[in-house]
Formats: sequence, structure tokens, C-alpha cells
Amino acid sequence: GDEGTIAPSHARAQPEAAYSYPTSLDWRRKDGQDWTTPVSNASTCGSCVAFGVIGAIESRLKIAAGDSSLNPNLSEAHLFFGSCDQCCDSGMSVDPALEFSRNTGIADEACYPYSPRNQPFSPCAGWQSRTTAIAAWTVTFNAAAMKQALAEGGPIVATLTLYEDFRSYSGGIYTHAHGGFAGSHAVTLVGYDDTEGYWIGKNSWGTDWGEDKDGNANGGGWFRVYFGQAGIDDYAYIPLLSGDRAGTNSMKLAFGTRKRLVLPR
Repeated sequence: GDEGTIAPSHARAQPEAAYSYPTSLDWRRKDGQDWTTPVSNASTCGSCVAFGVIGAIESRLKIAAGDSSLNPNLSEAHLFFGSCDQCCDSGMSVDPALEFSRNTGIADEACYPYSPRNQPFSPCAGWQSRTTAIAAWTVTFNAAAMKQALAEGGPIVATLTLYEDFRSYSGGIYTHAHGGFAGSHAVTLVGYDDTEGYWIGKNSWGTDWGEDKDGNANGGGWFRVYFGQAGIDDYAYIPLLSGDRAGTNSMKLAFGTRKRLVLPR
């Protein structure tokens, strides 16, 4: 996820709206339960978009079912190589990954285990009967709408400008301090804190990087980043599940008639 552009294909200004989200939220400990799925490792392939998208969809499946013990382990390889082919070196944008998630669906990890190298699309036999699809997706350019979507439906997909000092991040609240531009990067946002002014994110660089769920440094795969840093809240994507009434309502609240909601074909 270090290469290429992963910005939305069409940017639109969003109107202001009234919001009802809480002042802080963390889906790793909401109501005393963990609604996220384990941190993964994209390794040497630029497949961060697949990990960022699946991280959001898996959590939303757990939340929609009201069961934090579920383990909807979806295949990043199926999503990445199915929607982008030989893209390890170039990476891909979020739009086609969400389109694939909607139109084709994503098979389970056991059907197509991940390996960090370019390869022809080669899922298991009968994969078509093993897919999970989203019903729709939307994109917002409004930080308040991001929080509303997080509060109502669960984790969302965000992107950030990758600088060298983010690679060496090991805990605390990230702010870009040094190092040059290293590409664009997709992550899953799982919460925020308005009091201290940061987002909570899940990365795809394994558990040796970042901080743990309790904010302890030197490993865990999670991170916190101040609002506005590295373009983290310039825009974000919200995958919507079938019957995701709360998510759809939050999009209507955020966007009115100007929302970009990609509906099933």
C-alpha cells in the first residue's frame, strides 16, 4: 500500500449537518467487547487497500450480527488479486476494491490464503459459493461524518500520506515530524477521541509495528494519529452491509441529497 494513488475518483464537497456521535469511541473495547479482527501483515506487497477494506468489513459483520465472538476471516488475496491482478508493485485505489466487494464478494481466507507476491487470480474451486458481499459503499470528505459512520455502523476505511517516520512509529499519538513522502497508505479506522483529538487505526504491517490495544508501545499493530495529520481525515470510505440501516441513516444525515452512495446493480 506504499505506491500509487488511492484517492477517491470524484471529490465532492459535503454540506454541514447535525451529528449525534459520542465524544469518544473505540470498537476494540465497545461495551467491554472487542468488535475488531486480528492485525494482519501485507508484507512486501502493496496490498494495504485490501487489508484496510477487509478490516472494516469484518468488524461491521460482527457488529451487525451483534456477536463480538464471530471470526469472519475474509481473504485479502481474493480481494486484491481479484480486483487488481498483478498490483503488488503499484498498489490500487479503494474504489475498485469496494466495487469488487459489492459486485463479486470476498471469499474466506481458507479458500485463498494470502501470499505477498504478484500472482494470477487463483482462489479455491467453488469460491463463488463462499463469498461475502457488501450491499453498497459511500465516501465522505467530512471528519464529522466519519465519526458518525463509525458510531452507527462500525469501522471505516481511511487513507493517509505515508512519510518515513510513520514506518518507524512505535506508539503514542502520531504527528508527522520528519522524513520524506513514501506513498499513500490505506488503513482501517476503529475509533476516535475528541478530547485528545486523535483517530484510532488498525494497520497491516504485522504486530511488531505500532502499539497494542492498551496504548503500550513497541508492537501490536495499532496506532493513534492526531486529527488532520498526514491527510488521515481528508476522506474516508464506508462499506454498507445488506440491511445496514444505521449506516444508511448516517449517510443521509451526513450528505443529504448530495451523498455518494453506490447501490447494488
